[in-house]
Amino acid sequence: MDTYLLVKTLHIISATIVFGTGIGIANFMFLGHFSPDPAAGAFATRVTVRADFLFTLPAVIVQPLSGAWLIFHGGFAWNDLAGTDLCLVYAGRRLLAAGGSDPDAHEGDARSAGARLSLR
Repeated sequence: MDTYLLVKTLHIISATIVFGTGIGIANFMFLGHFSPDPAAGAFATRVTVRADFLFTLPAVIVQPLSGAWLIFHGGFAWNDLAGTDLCLVYAGRRLLAAGGSDPDAHEGDARSAGARLSLR
């Protein structure tokens, strides 16, 4: 198989992993935080951090590296407006996700919101 196609396949698979595990983990964390049982919320937080570390982090590392490799070897210009916009959106999204990834930062808020709102 051609190296370009191999890296492109890896890039697509890592994007799918980032999106798929991101949706699943976010749903799990959301339901755990709004559970009336504080132990369920703590369990959801522990599992979410572990899953992010095991699945999402490697894909997030591979994504920009494979994307840069594809741009360089695909003959695209680094200063192309669409490519620059995509890099800025990706970097901004990663920064926003990193800013909200501290599970202890708003624990009191989530617990009080969980006590007020029951999803059952």
